[in-house]
Amino acid sequence: MTASIVQGILNRYLQKYLKNVTTEHATLWGGELVFKNVELRLDVLQEELGLPVVLTRGFIQELKVYLPVANLLRENIRISLSNVEVVAQTPKTWEGGRPSAASTPAPSPKSEVDRASSAAVAPAGAGGD
Repeated sequence: MTASIVQGILNRYLQKYLKNVTTEHATLWGGELVFKNVELRLDVLQEELGLPVVLTRGFIQELKVYLPVANLLRENIRISLSNVEVVAQTPKTWEGGRPSAASTPAPSPKSEVDRASSAAVAPAGAGGD
């Protein structure tokens, strides 16, 4: 019964932000459910935060859900996060006012050669007149 209550809490409040979190991945000790190394859903955080950076990685080292088993209807359920790690980088391109992780295609070597030969021909033709 306790596992189903916790799973309901996770689904309702945290599942939007966390990847693959189920009570199967947790340990229960004295009414406290502990999850280790929980991965964040970066797409959702990127959209909701709207920061001018691209989130590339995110984890919560420890997520605790405290269930007051004796007084579940009278006491609050507490959720605590410890050591939240988010790695971000500056965007390489922008799409519609938002950063995008997609990089711009590098110019092909042929186009660089074509530009160099065009520049070399133009001054030679101008000096021959």
